[in-house]
Amino acid sequence: MLDDSSRTTSRKHSRRFLALAGVMTTAILALSGCAASVEKDFNSGFSVTAAASQVPAGDAERYDFVAADVAAIAELAGVERSDTSYDWLIKLTTPDNDQRAFVPLPDFLLPQSDGYSTDSLGWGAQNVDRFVSYSALPVTFTVVAGDLPELPNTLNEVSDGIVTDLDGEDLAVDLTRVGDAIDRMGRPTRLAQEGNLIALSSKTDLAESWITGDGGTLADDPAMKAIAEALDAYGALSAVISQPAVFSGQTILGPDATPAEAEAAFTEFDALVPPAPYDLVGLGWTVEDGSARWIATYHFLSEDGAKDGAQVLRAVWEQGATLSSKQRISTLATVSDVFVKDSTVAVVLTPTEGTPTSVLYQLLTRRELLFASR
Repeated sequence: MLDDSSRTTSRKHSRRFLALAGVMTTAILALSGCAASVEKDFNSGFSVTAAASQVPAGDAERYDFVAADVAAIAELAGVERSDTSYDWLIKLTTPDNDQRAFVPLPDFLLPQSDGYSTDSLGWGAQNVDRFVSYSALPVTFTVVAGDLPELPNTLNEVSDGIVTDLDGEDLAVDLTRVGDAIDRMGRPTRLAQEGNLIALSSKTDLAESWITGDGGTLADDPAMKAIAEALDAYGALSAVISQPAVFSGQTILGPDATPAEAEAAFTEFDALVPPAPYDLVGLGWTVEDGSARWIATYHFLSEDGAKDGAQVLRAVWEQGATLSSKQRISTLATVSDVFVKDSTVAVVLTPTEGTPTSVLYQLLTRRELLFASR
């Protein structure tokens, strides 16, 4: 796992542990050659594309998207889901386990001591076969699928087909009602149901869009579509998609860096970031021949940018080290292949023995240069 102990506090020492050893060649191969049949209907099965089609289109500049096939991952892990114990859930979501796919569950599906989560609705994580969750704070939107009962008639109606756990305006925080709410901040959650799907939304209009199908979905966005298709080509069982960090001296040294220090860091690490910008990153976890595989995907703004960027990305994944701990990335995962299709790059990785599945996610959230764009 990642080591946090050696993040340097001195900016006097040069950080040359991420040096490229020369230009490397990357095979330009079609992702379509890896594709299997992709599930299009979230009602009946899981794919990243189907998950994205459940999220109403929005205009947020930055967001976090997570989705997972909980039933398939639990089966691979040999875990039997239970409604009397959270042990199975802890095994699936604890970072230091030997499972083969990461499960980024939404907060309300995790065990809580400060609220009742969805238990009062007559279902919980044990009933969820797959989910997709979208967050552009403070806005959140989640769809769960599985063996789910009808929403209880004790919930108050907000509009046609939409009910709520608490009365109140969208996004209104009421800390006095935390113990009565699905949301940890005591905000109302709007709910809607279609067959074996239930949507939970912090905003009424998103729930209404989901019910009516008006306004398009996140899957219509070209960047999301390309990333989802790339992850589906490798049979991703779970996925995390978000915008990359912005490459700058502050990204490397932190917000307290002086302008001179930031400029020096930018110059030193410039060769380690693809020369052309990319606007979306997608991480995927799957299993191939019984072994874990990770997929890191990047959507560039042009096909030429993707081809040039693939060479840099391969070199950094193979020869680079983390900013946070100076740990060689190759000790965490090795590159199996790098593929380019149109404006999308996919780096296929094999985690090293003993590396937790959450490490790939940590590399993204810690703003490592692997996921920083110009």
